[in-house]
Amino acid sequence: MENSNLNAIFEELRRSEVSFVEDRDSVDSGVYQLFEADTRGVSFNGFDSLSEYFQYLLNLYSQFKAALSDVLDTGTKKAKNTLRYIKGLIGEIQILLNPRNEDLLLARVDVKSTSKITNRPRGVLADILRFIDAQREALRLVKSYVKSIKDTKWPYVSVMPPDGHFSGLSDSSFLNWKGKQSELENERL
Repeated sequence: MENSNLNAIFEELRRSEVSFVEDRDSVDSGVYQLFEADTRGVSFNGFDSLSEYFQYLLNLYSQFKAALSDVLDTGTKKAKNTLRYIKGLIGEIQILLNPRNEDLLLARVDVKSTSKITNRPRGVLADILRFIDAQREALRLVKSYVKSIKDTKWPYVSVMPPDGHFSGLSDSSFLNWKGKQSELENERL
């Protein structure tokens, strides 16, 4: 896809880097209480607090919405192809953020440290899980927006093609049983 504003949020959600730095005096001062915590000395994908990181994700989400709106205005075929592509990206990120095994979830986080292990802040696991929750929330917003577009632009999906024919199939394409009726009944069992 050529629009970098559409891809930016997915590229960010693929990244998971938590760094511990020595003598860093950053204080979390964000307004997003869900992600607030004492994270001094820890950075999340380069941000000093989870609040700042979540605000960055919200900005990427706003850019994504604007870029997708532009694509939707260009034409139905391009819009549908773009939405199909985005749904594939959503599926990929969803697997990364919701693996079947909790250990796999934590294994994807690249933990880097410039300090000694003993100097790492307490509650690191809780911070990492809140970091992943911020990413999950951003993905939920994207999924919700894409679904709302589908529901408003193409609310009805035809199950049967018009005039009762299946596209690409002729009458000779259907399966015909050439054996006896009793054999067919035995096959059903």
